[in-house]
Amino acid sequence: MPLELALRVLAAAGAALVLAAPAAAQPAPGPAARGTATRAVVAYSALEARLADLVAKADRAGLEALLAEDFVYLAPGTTDPLDRGAYLDAELAGPTAAGRPYALAVVERSDLDLVSFLVRRPHQPGAQHVVETAYVVDAWRRSDGRLVSRHRSVPRRAPAPPTVPNGRE
Repeated sequence: MPLELALRVLAAAGAALVLAAPAAAQPAPGPAARGTATRAVVAYSALEARLADLVAKADRAGLEALLAEDFVYLAPGTTDPLDRGAYLDAELAGPTAAGRPYALAVVERSDLDLVSFLVRRPHQPGAQHVVETAYVVDAWRRSDGRLVSRHRSVPRRAPAPPTVPNGRE
């Protein structure tokens, strides 16, 4: 191997070692770091639970305080989005058992945070009593803490809720 090529290989290997050293010096994440909830997940889990409790209590005034004036709701079977008033009328029309969100994830973007989760709630099509799992995506406006839109769908297959807390709820 010519001397010039050998020096280049040696210099490249040295540079790689110098660049890799800081990464190798970082401690590996411990077991406690895995599966922990982020600040946003904790905050929005509490907010979504509050929203579910207000629906279960049929607290229209409490819900109106959380929903933005320009709130819209989209779901299967609705041809047009429901506005805030129509959504509240439909949501509060009958007794509702509030399901707790699980598998919650948050995407933070400027003033709008997208919160997605699964929720199980009783559903009565006709005379049947069925527990439905819904996939929900809520858009929360950070500047005023109000819900701008809710999008709900029913997935074909959804993971079951955890039987014990896993630290990410």
